[in-house]
Amino acid sequence: MTDLQYIGVSIVDVQSLADCLDVEVNTLVRVSRKASSYYHPCVPIVKPNGKVRQTYKVDSSLKVIQKALLERILSRASFPPFLLGSIKDTADQSGVILLTHNFML
Repeated sequence: MTDLQYIGVSIVDVQSLADCLDVEVNTLVRVSRKASSYYHPCVPIVKPNGKVRQTYKVDSSLKVIQKALLERILSRASFPPFLLGSIKDTADQSGVILLTHNFML
């Protein structure tokens, strides 16, 4: 499979997204307008190579929406095999070599 596939109800506007997530439209709009303010930096982590990774804690009001997005939308989507980051059970890396080769040309 090389294309994104989604087997859920079509999401055509903010109302249908809110219905899918079981969130009020006003809440969804309010949170989306100031989403960056819901992230708070944690103590930076120094990686073995010396680089610093900054992680963030997410406020619960945004976390509820993120969890609903994951469970009700993203879990119903099939992603191309070359998209590996944070996708459950993706062990096939055959597309990565092809994609990397195309970008290097």
